[in-house]
Amino acid sequence: GDVYKRQINAEYGETGSSVLARFSSMSLTFSAAERAALSRVMLTRFSCKKFKPNPIKEADLNAVLALTQRAPTSFNSQPYKIVVAKSQAVRDQLGMACSGPNADRTRNAPVVAVFAADMEILSDLDKQTRMAIANGAPEVYAKEGLPKGMKVLSNGYPGWLIRTMVYNLTWSLTSVLSWFKPGIPVPAPPEAWAMKQTMMAADHFMLAATVHGMGTSCMEGFNQAAIRNTLGIPARYAIPCIVAVGYPDMDPRAGERYDPEEVIREDHFSEPYRGVTPATVTESLRSNQKKSVGTKRVNSFTRAVCT
Repeated sequence: GDVYKRQINAEYGETGSSVLARFSSMSLTFSAAERAALSRVMLTRFSCKKFKPNPIKEADLNAVLALTQRAPTSFNSQPYKIVVAKSQAVRDQLGMACSGPNADRTRNAPVVAVFAADMEILSDLDKQTRMAIANGAPEVYAKEGLPKGMKVLSNGYPGWLIRTMVYNLTWSLTSVLSWFKPGIPVPAPPEAWAMKQTMMAADHFMLAATVHGMGTSCMEGFNQAAIRNTLGIPARYAIPCIVAVGYPDMDPRAGERYDPEEVIREDHFSEPYRGVTPATVTESLRSNQKKSVGTKRVNSFTRAVCT
């Protein structure tokens, strides 16, 4: 919509105009080189245990955060906030709230991104409705379908007691109705729903950081209450993960994955999906990783494909 276009142009100027032009001409047809570039990024991402003290370039960090916001969420609700901890004092405090080696990574990485999942997203329902209309959604969807769907699926009502009571009632009703009409969704608890949405953004963040030559470490061994207190995060937010990010001070390494037939099923849970060749890091790519990650950004072609 025009509102979105004005916002993009106001924030990015000429760059925004080119982004919009590219967005309007996008298709789902990609060349073999573009597919290979994305595969390289996904295979290069790894869990980084040691970081160099070098600060992250502001332009690179901003680009990573902008790409993070392109993550999908239910009803485009975007029920999360990201607190970017850059100062050493704040990272030291966060480290005190982390367990084991997570504490060192939190203190030593130049940036730590804390992902906060909003369990009271219905407080923003009017804003979501206006945004949907501004982006061209039919008014009947924005004013009726969206609020109804959000209420049933998120149960993100303000206040723990109200949220819990409404969720228990909704779960009970939908569980009974689903016996007669299987298509009726039975909602997950509000915290689980919010975390599902937020983790998609965390995944985008890690892939975007990789394409800009950074390493990431996604961590969940921490005290939520202490993290919230340190950063002033309201109690309405759950914290599914924090991500340390910086230039790696170690060679990238590829973790092993189960055989595809153990993980992927076809038509029924008991039937393995056959024919998938595991995506593995080849020796040539491993050598490429050592040369590029942490010393310079991924080449401009790969960055262009993945942004």
